[in-house]
Amino acid sequence: MEEHGHSVLRLPPYHPDLNPLEMIWADAKQWVANRNTTFKIADVMALCRQSFEEIRVDKWKNVCRHSEKVKSDYFEMEGLVEDAIERIAFTVNNSSDTNDSESEDGEDGGIEELE
Repeated sequence: MEEHGHSVLRLPPYHPDLNPLEMIWADAKQWVANRNTTFKIADVMALCRQSFEEIRVDKWKNVCRHSEKVKSDYFEMEGLVEDAIERIAFTVNNSSDTNDSESEDGEDGGIEELE
């Protein structure tokens, strides 16, 4: 790819909202599905070609802009989530008997607070 002036961008799996191509592909599939009346492969191929030919630069710009917005939103939420997690104290119970909060020797039964 680099030899031809392109760079590879690895995108996280299961996040089609971060990949403009996935949004274009979803629109194209929907467009074909709405117009497919014969269910013949040749007709589906013709509809696919027509769908791809009708995709314009402004559509690409819109989906790229949308992906950038989603990415920014994820980064913003990440900071909010991390801030919230830092304020949470967790209680871990290592005791096999959850009804007994203290062991026979007066210990706390493995309960430990983490901050």
